[in-house]
Formats: sequence, structure tokens, C-alpha cells
Amino acid sequence: MSGFWHLLGYSGIQHAWSYSYGVEHSYTKGNTESWGTNTVVEASAGFSFWGIGASVTVSHGTSHEISHEYSSTFTQTNTITETYTAPEGALWQWRFQVNDTCGHSLVNTTTFVSTPSIPVYPCCLPGYAVDPGKQHGVCSPANYTVCGPAYHG
Repeated sequence: MSGFWHLLGYSGIQHAWSYSYGVEHSYTKGNTESWGTNTVVEASAGFSFWGIGASVTVSHGTSHEISHEYSSTFTQTNTITETYTAPEGALWQWRFQVNDTCGHSLVNTTTFVSTPSIPVYPCCLPGYAVDPGKQHGVCSPANYTVCGPAYHG
């Protein structure tokens, strides 16, 4: 399992973006609520966080906190489309990619961050940027960044 920031788009002005949240399976799933509960347990044990050419392993304590924050999304039985109004810049949505014996699943959350432009990738896990207004900056703890020391956005 891995978590990542997905680019929804860029706008030079404040913009209302359409997005989907919930779970998308590449296969027919019998009991999505049971799948979601089992996936939360799996995510609690650890997952990888990847970004611009780098990835880190998220340890048990932090992965437990993050997976339980999204437990209601993992157990959704359908995907919902809504709009989100964001400031100018690039808008990113937090997602999980789950690969299991049946196929691939994508978990789209309702967590968003913005950066000044498309090449400026969010470096931190959701809620782990030291400065919430600078998602491409310093993360806490510092070992949970997917942007190298030379990256300045």
C-alpha cells in the first residue's frame, strides 16, 4: 500500500474543482466494508509514501494515526463527486493505492493541499507540514518528506 499526492489541476485564480472521494476497485468487490476494515488494519502496520522521485516508509505509529483518520473513506461502498474551492495555484488530493490479490484499488480522500505551481510538489504527509501554507517545505518529523534536501519547489 502506498500514499501519494495526486494533482487535480492548476488555476491562476481561485477555482472550484470537481473531485471524487471513496474507493475505486479495478475488480468487482463483494463486501467493500469488510475490505475497507481489513485495509485500515493493513495500513496501520505501515505504508509507503511516494513523491517526486523519492519514497519513504511510514512507520507503525504514524501509519496507524493516518489510516484511522481515513477509516470511513476506506469503508465507503460508493464513490461521491463534489466540488472544492481552492486558492490560485496547483491543487493536490491525498490518495492511497492498494494492490492485493484481486487487483488494484484507489482510495480518494477529502484531504487537499495547494502549492504555488505544478512543479512544486507537496513534500509532507497530510497534516505534517511545519508551515501549513508551505506544503512544499519542511515536514515534521523531517524523515517523512518525499522531497530531497536540494528541492526548494
